[in-house]
Amino acid sequence: MYEFDKVECELVTRDADLKAFVGPLKEESQLQRIVKIAVEIKLKEKKKECEIGKKAKESYEIQPKSSSGAAQLKTIPTKAENRRQTLAEFNTSSSSFNSFPAGDDHP
Repeated sequence: MYEFDKVECELVTRDADLKAFVGPLKEESQLQRIVKIAVEIKLKEKKKECEIGKKAKESYEIQPKSSSGAAQLKTIPTKAENRRQTLAEFNTSSSSFNSFPAGDDHP
């Protein structure tokens, strides 16, 4: 039994040493994971801001100077104007579907 106790004591010591070595590595790994997630979130926010900036720049591009010499901003249709235009286009295209050829019986 003496040899068994000696081996068990050695194994317990090694286990404690390994746990002491692995503990800080796990903490460092978790910290790196948190930092990575935070950086990814910031990157997504910056990409979104960049996209918004690009859209704004495209929407408000400066047109060539007019005869008065002043630069004019490009006019942008509002959502309501876009909807009206879309409905008008739909109504004109759908009116051709509602008309039936002469002589056909339709309910």
